Amino acid sequence: MTDYIAPILAQFLADSRPALSGIGVASLASPETLVEIEATAALKYTSEEWRFNDMEMNITSEGSNPSVLIQMEAAINAHDIDAFVNCFANDFVGEQPVHPKRNVTGAEQVRKNWTGIFAQVPDLQAKLVAHTIAGDMGWSEWHWQGKHINSTEFNMRGVVVVGLRENTIAWARLYMEPVQSLPK
Repeated sequence: MTDYIAPILAQFLADSRPALSGIGVASLASPETLVEIEATAALKYTSEEWRFNDMEMNITSEGSNPSVLIQMEAAINAHDIDAFVNCFANDFVGEQPVHPKRNVTGAEQVRKNWTGIFAQVPDLQAKLVAHTIAGDMGWSEWHWQGKHINSTEFNMRGVVVVGLRENTIAWARLYMEPVQSLPK
């Protein structure tokens, strides 16, 4: 199906090459990686919409094996603060563009913040839904969930864009938001 969709999209998008998933990976990927990403998405057409089935998009460059993002997921799920902090460069800069008061600087601030998160959400689990790394940049989609110690739900989803240096995260832009509960 993508064999005939790509040329049609190319007519309208010219030199712009967003991934067929519509999630903006193209700006981080080389043309070779983008083709690989597009080829791994299985499309299914229904009468109302295009949708993706069994999308696989966990692509990591040769220089990052295993991906620091996969290491970070394992550290969160193990509540291993040392392994988690080791994913970050000492001079890490973290931005939350839609919540600038939450920006952080330095691996020690990451340690302080996440020690608090692990204490407040003792059953916190992270799911690295999808990720790709191209050169020194990475894109990842996350789902974090658990229960706060006061029994309220902790459920966040979003995207984190990272800059990498020596297989550590040198900077990140977090776009994580609480998942809205549906009315019962």
